[in-house]
Amino acid sequence: MASVLEYQWLVWMPQTGAATFDPATEMIVKWRDSGQATAVQVDYGLASGSLTSNVNSTSEALAAGWIHTAKLTGLTADTTFYFKVSSDAGAVRKFRTAPAAGYAGEKVFAQCSDAQINLNATYRADFRLTSTVAMSKEPLALISSGDFVDNGNTLSHWTEIFDIISGDGGGGEWVTPTGFRVPLMAILGNHELEGTAPEYVDAFFTPQYHWKVQIGDVLIIGLDSGNIEQWDQGSYINPTTWDGQLGFLTDALIRASTDETIRWIIATYHYPAWPGSTSSGGTQAVKAQTIWGPLFQQYGVSSAYAGHDHFAKLSQPIDDWATATGAGNVTTDALGLRELGDGPMGNTTFSGSAIGSWYIDDDSYDVTGGGRQNCDILTIDGLSYHDQCLENDGSTQIFSADIPSKLVALATDAATNTTSTSFTANSTVSIHAAGQVRFRYRDTSPGAWAYTTYQVKTAGDDQDITAAISGLTEDAYEFEVELLQGGGTLQSLTSQTATLSEYSREISGSSWEDGSGDLVYVKDGIVGCGYYQDFSEVTGESLANLKWSDNTAIWALAGDGGSMA
Repeated sequence: MASVLEYQWLVWMPQTGAATFDPATEMIVKWRDSGQATAVQVDYGLASGSLTSNVNSTSEALAAGWIHTAKLTGLTADTTFYFKVSSDAGAVRKFRTAPAAGYAGEKVFAQCSDAQINLNATYRADFRLTSTVAMSKEPLALISSGDFVDNGNTLSHWTEIFDIISGDGGGGEWVTPTGFRVPLMAILGNHELEGTAPEYVDAFFTPQYHWKVQIGDVLIIGLDSGNIEQWDQGSYINPTTWDGQLGFLTDALIRASTDETIRWIIATYHYPAWPGSTSSGGTQAVKAQTIWGPLFQQYGVSSAYAGHDHFAKLSQPIDDWATATGAGNVTTDALGLRELGDGPMGNTTFSGSAIGSWYIDDDSYDVTGGGRQNCDILTIDGLSYHDQCLENDGSTQIFSADIPSKLVALATDAATNTTSTSFTANSTVSIHAAGQVRFRYRDTSPGAWAYTTYQVKTAGDDQDITAAISGLTEDAYEFEVELLQGGGTLQSLTSQTATLSEYSREISGSSWEDGSGDLVYVKDGIVGCGYYQDFSEVTGESLANLKWSDNTAIWALAGDGGSMA
């Protein structure tokens, strides 16, 4: 049978057998072909007229056709690439890779849920409109929080939506005004799992039912909120359940909390913890609140996006998801966690009956009556994260919200108690905190960030940590403090000039929680005290004999040559 390429799309998710996916250096190209079972070549390159690299696809038989998957690797971050499937009679297409890990500049994402496409003409029309609004914002990717199709066991539902995405001439094609194809990042909803067979989900999305992908300084974690757990109509059972994902989620969050390149963490799943149209006491909601909520808040998840309830939802920032019972759990500080989303992108809207509940941020709504198909636009730039929920008319804003960073850009002058954003060369910074904090600084030019991590003695106890910053050469520096695990809160942060006479002396006091001793150290003429992390553990020795862990001398100016107890 002759090759007939019907539609194609891009994916930013791990595929079969892959634990990770790097959107800065990789791209997944998928397409359906009704006649070609064998491998097909994808040509790609840095110019539309020079597609000098190529890779062959793998194929999977699927109801009167085949789904082809080609993984492009070795790409360059934040770069435009052109590509063409060799069996495609159409034009060369283009995509852009994600910025490299740690990139703190502007990144735009679209988040939607519950397209729930079937053969209903109204749903298809609304999906086209919502897609057009999302693409107009030039997103790097579109995040779907479930129910992409109405019945996952009906091939025509998949065909319908991917025809639109690929560009069937009716509008809603997933291509930005500047011509970039936009990849899909999707998690499962209950409607993907209507029926008894998983092959459509595996072929069109990914068999990875939970995943994590880092884009610049943003980590996006996709979770399955009980859908596979409920899928018991047939023989296909996957161990991805609420509790079964805890190991994955905990590992992902612990790694993120100590990763210098991650500033923002976004979780997405289908069933909401704080629903817009159903009860917050429902089975799935309570599981999200009590099983995932504590981890989200312990490890500094910035925001969460859900679906299922078909009504645009913005929750209050809630301080403890697991035990929250009323308005007393609404907080204004950065440790509160909002849940957003709920859709719908294409399907009909629901009642929005929960609007008015204590956990809904009613004051932030511009439009609530009846709701419309909508999408959220996430703009993340440095310490700024703004969410704007737009109706699919392209002009009506339902709500907007600024999501606070767990990084607190704050310096308090000890004398005046006023805030500033910089400290001078040859400084120490004293951090009075509970929990774990991460400190970083850079010259205000600005240059590259440098990180140092300290651990207080006991999580929950107020402690002072003094960090001596060495080797500074510029006149002014800016710094940030990140509150991490342990429910950390920042009480004060002061900056002052360090001198040898102040710090080159014996230190008394207890050891840190992990048993390590306090240190006096000297390097590049700067002296301070701090939790040893990059230093060899030394006790009972003179300052002149102290060395860094790489065995280089740290003693530069002895001061009074004091010793360490």
